[in-house]
Amino acid sequence: MKQASTTFLCSDKIYGVVVGKWPAGSEHLLEAYWTDPQGKQREHTRYKFTAQNGETRTWAWLLLHRAEPDILERLMMQDDDSVREFNGRWKVVFYVDGKTLGKLTFQVTCG
Repeated sequence: MKQASTTFLCSDKIYGVVVGKWPAGSEHLLEAYWTDPQGKQREHTRYKFTAQNGETRTWAWLLLHRAEPDILERLMMQDDDSVREFNGRWKVVFYVDGKTLGKLTFQVTCG
């Protein structure tokens, strides 16, 4: 696995790309577990793919969403606190067919 970029903004769509060789036409399951800086699993991506001839490239992506505050919270908020929990070092662990393929870490910065 190659890590192209390690720093993202909250508004970025963050891609993790997996490249491998499997028998052409064989079906597989890619899973990605996205963990935030507090160690909380935020997303679990499951994607079925069919291997191509030669190398197969597949990916998972993460798009961070602000929490929707209720009306009282909106009235009391001075800053947008809903994205602060996204700040820091994240990790994503990739599995294909239940076998660990690798782990990437990246930094997220929210305004």
